[in-house]
Amino acid sequence: MKVWDTETGVCVGRYSTGSTPHVVRWHPDDPSGSEFVAGMHDNKIVQFDVRLPPNGEKKNPIQEYDHHLGPVNTITFCDANRRFISTSDDKSLRAWEFGIPVPIKLISDPGMFPLVASAPHPTKAAVLMQSADNTIKVYNTGEKIRGNRKKEFRGHNNAGYAIDIAVSPDGGVVASGDSGGYVCFWDYKTCKMWHKIKASEGAVVATAWHPRESSKVVTGDLDGVVKYWD
Repeated sequence: MKVWDTETGVCVGRYSTGSTPHVVRWHPDDPSGSEFVAGMHDNKIVQFDVRLPPNGEKKNPIQEYDHHLGPVNTITFCDANRRFISTSDDKSLRAWEFGIPVPIKLISDPGMFPLVASAPHPTKAAVLMQSADNTIKVYNTGEKIRGNRKKEFRGHNNAGYAIDIAVSPDGGVVASGDSGGYVCFWDYKTCKMWHKIKASEGAVVATAWHPRESSKVVTGDLDGVVKYWD
């Protein structure tokens, strides 16, 4: 993992545990960019502080969250960024207090599929998860972290890909790519699909809303093409 100065393009820090990182997230309440967490291929989540000097040539994690039984896929901050939720190939969801390496919640059952991508809801205490069974699940956060059985988004295909999901800035519309080259839009309240647009010949794996113009969406596909939609 490398940290870069955006003004100069210079790499200002290198971080490694010897395992491949799958997801990296800065702590959202830290505008100076001093602490980040990373989900690794060796099942661990590690936390680094970029302000600390290296131990020799290596910068060691200041915390390890070591309870998952498979590679970590997602890390999503929630509850005023005091906590984060992680998911893994072990078909589980775990919730953590930031800085404390013991999970406060474990959700796992035989019917779960791996949750491969995530997005926090911008206005509600909820996190959306791309499930490998061609659905998007919703998990409520707050005091009771649990699945919202009334909300599930269907109609797209994601098998074999970690397809990103995004929620519009006002929280009203959910967007996702599709392995068949589509970008799909659902009403968050009703879970009904509004639109399904052919965006590429290859899988659409990334979707992002413009942060201020909620009618504009960006998609990225496996062919390396980024498209801007209105």
